[in-house]
This record gives sequence, C-alpha cells and structure tokens, in this order.
Amino acid sequence: MEKKNRLNIKNVIWDWNGTLINDVEISMSTINEALSKGGLQTISEDYYRNHFTFPVRDFYAQLGLKFNGQGFNRYSAAFMETYLQKSKSASLQKGAEESLKFFREKDVRQYILSAMEQSMLEGMLRDFGIIGYFDRVRGLENMHANSKADAGQKLMQETRTIKGNTVIIGDTLHDFEVAGALGVSCFLLSCGHHAHSRLESAKVPVFGNHYDLLKYIQQKKLILNV
Repeated sequence: MEKKNRLNIKNVIWDWNGTLINDVEISMSTINEALSKGGLQTISEDYYRNHFTFPVRDFYAQLGLKFNGQGFNRYSAAFMETYLQKSKSASLQKGAEESLKFFREKDVRQYILSAMEQSMLEGMLRDFGIIGYFDRVRGLENMHANSKADAGQKLMQETRTIKGNTVIIGDTLHDFEVAGALGVSCFLLSCGHHAHSRLESAKVPVFGNHYDLLKYIQQKKLILNV
C-alpha cells in the first residue's frame, strides 16, 4: 500500500552552479588567482569541495581574504568578470541535459534557483541553449552570492508551486538548507561544489551523477503522472 506522503514529483527546482554546469574547476581557479595576488596559499580541489560554504564571504575569510567597506563588492565584481571569461570553456554536467529532457517529457515543471546574479544567470542559460527548459529562472539581485532562501520564497509565491510535489536538486548543503526553509524535498548531486561525504550528512538521497539520479527516480516511481 502506498504511503499518502509519498513524493510525486510535479515540480523540480534546479540549482545551477555545480548541479547543471560543471564549473568547480573554474570557480576554484578563479579563487586561486585572487589568493595568489594576495600572497596567500592556493587551495586544492579536495580542500575546496570539503570547505566551500555559503555565504561565500565567510569562505573567503577562511582563506585569509580580507575586505573592508566596499572591498567585498569590488572583489565580487572582479571574481564574476574572471569567472564569466573562464566559463566560456565550461560544459554542462554529464547527463544534465538528459535530466532536463526527461522531466520535460514527463510534464514536470522545471525552475532555476541560483545564487548567481539574475542577468548573468539568464545569459549563461541562453549561451548553453537550455533556457527553454525552464518555466521560470530566479537568481539574486546582486552578485554577492548570499543565501537563496529569500529568492526561493519569491519563486514559490510567483509560481504557486505545491510543496508536497516539489524537489530541489542541488550540489551543496546550502541547497538542502533552502529546501528545508521552503518545505520541499531535496536530492543532492556530489559532482559539484561539495564532496559526497559532506552531502551525506543531510540524510537525503545523494547521487554521484545525473544518470544515477534518473535511475533512482524511475526505480522508485517518483513521477506518477502518465
């Protein structure tokens, strides 16, 4: 007998960075450039994936980057300029577009909720040719990568998304926190900005890639609409 509270996915809220786009190396190298310029020790990908956190200002402080007054705003602008240049060589995560196609074929509504500034986010989605998959795209009003919870609340209000039928798919513990704040389910991918061992602490399904995610959804029959 089916449990009444069984997840029946009708809405997917995607994270962007690390979840759909494979940009860990780009983000890390951009940070390392800033560390080198500041005479600070650079970091490895292992360190990055085990320590990166939100808000990103806290992570920068851990690395020794100091900001006074408007310094953080200037650094954010410089970071994004470098990141956007490097992102021209980026690719989608393996299986990402297969996931988008799968949900579209199942008539599942898809949204983006990202810590990236709105216009930059929309530009990247257009460049990758995937903006058409999404019913709505919600980024932040600035480029300082703060919490996505407020933006998520606006997205839920704008779309009148039914919480019981919605899942956030992301790659960090922050995505799990946002899902909790919005009262929706959460799946996590460990091919992005947080290591698998960190994500397991959330006690939600964690997948190594999009193919494993889709296999799980199909095996568990989490989309019941025909």
